[in-house]
Parts: sequence; C-alpha cells; structure tokens
Amino acid sequence: MNKKVIFIVIILIIVVFSVYQGFLKEKGSEYTLAEVVYGNVSQEVSETGQVQMGKAINLSFKNAGTIEKIYVQVGDKVWLGANLAKLNTSSLLIERHEAQASLEVAQAELNQLLEGATPEEIQVAKTTVDNAQIALTDAQQDFTEDLAQAYEDALNALDNAYLKGAGALATVTSIRKTYFYGNDQESLTVKARENNIDSLLSQVKEVIDNELVDTALTFMKNSLSDVADDLNIIRDMTEVANYANVVSTTNKTSLDTERLNINTALTSIVNAEQTITSTKITGQTSLNTAQGALKKAQDELTLKIAKPSQADIDLYQAQVKQAQAKNDLLDNQIWEATLRSPTQGQVIEINKRVGETWQPSLTGAVMTLLPASPYEIEVDITKKMSSRSNLATP
Repeated sequence: MNKKVIFIVIILIIVVFSVYQGFLKEKGSEYTLAEVVYGNVSQEVSETGQVQMGKAINLSFKNAGTIEKIYVQVGDKVWLGANLAKLNTSSLLIERHEAQASLEVAQAELNQLLEGATPEEIQVAKTTVDNAQIALTDAQQDFTEDLAQAYEDALNALDNAYLKGAGALATVTSIRKTYFYGNDQESLTVKARENNIDSLLSQVKEVIDNELVDTALTFMKNSLSDVADDLNIIRDMTEVANYANVVSTTNKTSLDTERLNINTALTSIVNAEQTITSTKITGQTSLNTAQGALKKAQDELTLKIAKPSQADIDLYQAQVKQAQAKNDLLDNQIWEATLRSPTQGQVIEINKRVGETWQPSLTGAVMTLLPASPYEIEVDITKKMSSRSNLATP
C-alpha cells in the first residue's frame, strides 16, 4: 500500500514538471551583441564636368550720391564684408538727427497721453476754469452796468430834448401871439406849426413817462426833426414882406437860438441811441468771448481728467511708428552708402574716383571683384540619388 502511494506521487511530480516545461515556462529572448562605433556613410557619384574660370562680380551703389572715399586699389585682396567705397552721407546724417528728434517727440507725446495729466496740470486747468467763470461773471456785470448807464444817459438826453422842445414851443407861442394873430396866410401857417410842435411834445412826453426808452429815442429823433422843420418855416414867415420889418430882431434871434437848441438836442438823441446800440454789441461780444473761454477751459479740464480714447492712442502710436520707419529708412540708406565686398576676392577694376557723382541709372559698375576661387567645375547631375543608406555593424 505504501509503495503504491509513493509510485503515484512520483508519477504526478513527473506530469507537473512536464507541463511546466512544455506550457508554462516562458522561453528566453535571444540577443546578438555588437560594439557601436562612429563612421561615415558615403556614396560615390561619378559625373563628367567642365572646368571654367569664376565669374567677376560688378559692384555698384544702390542709391545716388557723391563718392567720398575709395578704400581699395586695383589688385587689393579683400575679405567678405570689407569696406570698398563710400558715398557722402552728411545730408543723410542731418536728416537722421531730425528724424530721431521727431521720433523722440512722438514717443514723448504718446507717453504723456498714456500717463495722463499730472495733479499739477489738473489743478492748473481747474484754476483756469475758475478764472474763466469769474471773467464771465464780470463781463455780465459790466454789460448790465454799462447798458444801464447808457439808458440813464438816454433818459437824460430825452428829458433835455423835451425841455428844448418846450422852450421852442414857448418862443413860438410868444411870437405868434405878438405878431401872427390874424387870419392872413402867414399867421395861419405859424399857428399850424405851433400846433404841430405842441402835439409832438405831448406824444413824446407820454412815451417818456412810460419809460419806453428805445421807442422814445426813435420817436424823439423823428419829432425833433419835425420841430426843426417847423421852426425853419416860422423863421421864414418872419422875413416875408408884411412881417420883415415888424418882427423884432430879438425875436428873430430867439427863433435862431431855438433852432440851434433843437439841432443840438437831436444830436444828443442820435448819440444816445448809438451808445445804447454799441453798448449792446460790445457787451454781447464780451459775453460771447467770456462764455467761449469758459467752455474751452471746461473742455480742457475734461480732457485732462478723462482717460485717452483708443482712437487717440492709435493715432499717437501710428505717429511713433511713422517716425520710427523714417529712422529705419535713413539708417538703411546710410548703411547702403558704403559699398562692401560680398565675398573674399581681389579688386580687378575701379571705374570711379573720389568726388564723382554716382547715379543708379549709369551704365557700368563702380568696381569689379574677382572671387578668391577663380576656377570652378560646372556639372549637370541628372540622376536622382537614393536618400537611404545602410550602416554596417561590425
């Protein structure tokens, strides 16, 4: 019984080991080791070409100008980038300084716009607004006072004119009662002129009492003209045949004096009317000026307090770019004013001299350069080369 159990155990161990070896145990990977070294991959190409002499290079200035310097002579060997000749750049340098100054101004204006006004500038703007407001108030007060004075002077002129008219009426009435009391034509004429003067004065008095100064001035001016005409007619009546020697010289002189007084009063009325008109115009002009100054000061204060608009920023930035572009253009022109060697070589020909003027439209070149490699092989390769190469490992 024990031998049988031992035999069965041995058989199971053999089966398990076989399964493990056959199915469960992973097969190990196979490796090939080799040493890594540096090497060149090359492929030979065999073609037929023609050996020919290198091409000479003609060199010229891009822009016009006067040749100021020639740094080389025929036969000199030069390196890549060596200076060969130079145009006069004095005018370009002056323009460059001016362009730089314009750029700095444009940049400063942009910076100032972006930074905004300083507290001191804002305070100055506020003070300007305050002063403008005071000036407007003063202008309004001056206008009011000047116009009031003009109307007061006009009222005085009206009162004086009325008194002059009343005096003339009194003289006419006295002469009419003394000499022209009959029914003759002269007496009727004097009586009619007297009534007209009386009527005019009554109407003027009513207008003055109503303090309608502008209306009273116009009415008084017309009335005094009529009174002056009436006095002239009455004076003429004193010189007709029936009255020339009757009316006394004193009365005639009185009429002449009244006519003079009326003309003086008329002049005063005209002046008073003009003074009022001119005071209104002057005062209104001063008010408009003061109002405009205040509005301008207020607008400037608003601009200083407000942030810059994007449109303004874009404009100032564009001005900076424009100024920078001008600088870059001049820098490029100054750079191009020097003729430089494009390669290593030898100068074989110089066609211009110092002091000569160069124009891009001119035929020929300023100088000619022969490259350092005077010979080259020209080959026409038509076969496509493979881009794949194999690296053999030792």
